[in-house]
Amino acid sequence: MSAGDAREGIIRGKAARARLGGKLAGLSLPRQIAVIAFWPFLEQLLSFFVTSSDLFIATKIGVNAQDTINISDGMGAVVFIMWFGFVIQGSIMMGATAIVSRMTGARDYPQAQHGLHQAAMLGLLAGTISCGLLFTCSDFLVTHVLTMNETARAYALQYVYMAAFAAPFSGVVFAINAALRGSGDTRLPFWIMMSVGILNVIFSVIFVFADAPLGGWRIGGIAAGTVCGYGISMCILLFIMLRRRKKNLHGQEK
Repeated sequence: MSAGDAREGIIRGKAARARLGGKLAGLSLPRQIAVIAFWPFLEQLLSFFVTSSDLFIATKIGVNAQDTINISDGMGAVVFIMWFGFVIQGSIMMGATAIVSRMTGARDYPQAQHGLHQAAMLGLLAGTISCGLLFTCSDFLVTHVLTMNETARAYALQYVYMAAFAAPFSGVVFAINAALRGSGDTRLPFWIMMSVGILNVIFSVIFVFADAPLGGWRIGGIAAGTVCGYGISMCILLFIMLRRRKKNLHGQEK
């Protein structure tokens, strides 16, 4: 039997003997489900409204009816392209949730904390790879895979080439949020994504509708709002994680 098998057996034994740890400790099964599901439900609603606001802003910048149609076609392609670019980040999220949830369930909190740190680093790596994929593959996708005219294609690429810079930030945010959900904390990820959404809308409106040079970026301004939303929210999340870590270390010293 390998050391890995022995470690696996210890974790399973702890999980079998102990009650759930972390944010779910001491809660009944219905309350556990409610706690886990409530904030992600609000998060999905938030994502819907933020995406809708981006589309609403995009359709308001067309100079005529045909231009608005081209913008709508380009934004439709953007959804597909960004989904393709963020596939790796989704894989990191699932892994982070699985690992941290098992460690938390076994009440192995130091390992759970270590898993969160590793998830953040892997999220940054995945985000950087996503950024590279978006830059290298987007032109091929809008030219040879998706059907649209030249103007719509240009709008889609303008958005993607700017929004790609948000990928490293979103990789960190998604990975840490996934690890937090694995520990039973679904509320903080909601507030972080709320921050992303609000900042996204605020900066998008400024970059699109304000006077030049701050504004007037059209489609690129909406993408720049996404970059600012994820970048600032990542800094907020890292600050909160650092504060929590210092608090935990201070508590252990006592």
